[in-house]
Amino acid sequence: MKHKLNLYAITLNSLLSGFRMNLINAIWQPFVLSFGVSMSSLGLVESFSGHRGIVPALAQAIGGWLSDRRGRKPIIVWGSILTFLYLGLCLLAFYLRDWRYILPAVFFLGLSAYSRPARDSMVADSVKAGELGVAYSLVMAAFLLPGIFAPAMGGLMADKLGFGSVFALGLVLEALAVLPIVVWAQETIVYNPPTKGLTLKRFSIPAHLLPFYATTAADFFSWGLGYGIIYGMLAKTYGLSSSQIGLIVSASSIAWLVFQMPAGKLVDRFGGFRLMVISEVLGIPLMIGWLFARSMKAFILLQILWGLVAATWVPALQSYIALKVPKEERGEAMGLLSAFRGIISFPSPLLGGLLYEVTGISGPILANLAGIIVTIAMFLFWVKE
Repeated sequence: MKHKLNLYAITLNSLLSGFRMNLINAIWQPFVLSFGVSMSSLGLVESFSGHRGIVPALAQAIGGWLSDRRGRKPIIVWGSILTFLYLGLCLLAFYLRDWRYILPAVFFLGLSAYSRPARDSMVADSVKAGELGVAYSLVMAAFLLPGIFAPAMGGLMADKLGFGSVFALGLVLEALAVLPIVVWAQETIVYNPPTKGLTLKRFSIPAHLLPFYATTAADFFSWGLGYGIIYGMLAKTYGLSSSQIGLIVSASSIAWLVFQMPAGKLVDRFGGFRLMVISEVLGIPLMIGWLFARSMKAFILLQILWGLVAATWVPALQSYIALKVPKEERGEAMGLLSAFRGIISFPSPLLGGLLYEVTGISGPILANLAGIIVTIAMFLFWVKE
């Protein structure tokens, strides 16, 4: 490997960040709902700064562009600083019982995504082309490892000690996570001052990548309709507690972790395109299962299938785009991909929340299923392998 120390630093950072994110993800939607907001309002929060939100989409476009010019390392560190602000505001919201702190908190949560293209690019810069699938899977496996216990731990802490205890521990974990980057990570790109300013023209999609960008945006939109609010829907529909939601999330993390390294090897052997198609196909029985499941046992078993869906998708997507552009443009390309997907898909959790209020849990899941079928067709008939 070209920069072995970098991969170790990013893997340790991913482990600790994964502990923090897995701890909080299980309780985030119940935490927002605890302020008495509706499912459509939760969908609005997710559309704004959630995983599929408009703020992280735009932040990643800028962060990716800057990481190709200012370096990967400082962008990753700034991402942690923004995460501190998000966690601190969540603590204030909890202890002051004032939902208005949630709004700037989710804004900083979205901005913290600024560092994702830099981190993904540093991984690609640090290994050989034939090792990308395994390298991305190693980093993802480290992220998932705490998911074996952290979601259940977060749910239990929220039930016994209050949501504030979870966010306080999150602050400590994020402080530890940034240390390996600061101390060990080596910059992988030479300072490259921009010859042109950051304008809208910089965000034009290369023609040969447009089918791929559009198809992955369709995927992101589809999964945002159902999966984007699934834990909130389970809490509201079946009255599941934070501890129960934590167990469900833990089950998905365990399954994802088990499948991740084998999936990475398959990506290196067969290519990202085939694995992305397989991932989409696996989503069909998952949606059907969510439609008919009624018990905790059923939801936990379905998370095994979800783990396989995620394990085959993530390294395939990252490897596909990393190999399609030069090293000096990776950050920009990855940031632009995230921005395009986010801009297209950001309304989907809100639409899913509105669907839920009209149809119940079946509406968002059926819409998610329809989107998966459309995405598979786009992959097969439009995207080049």
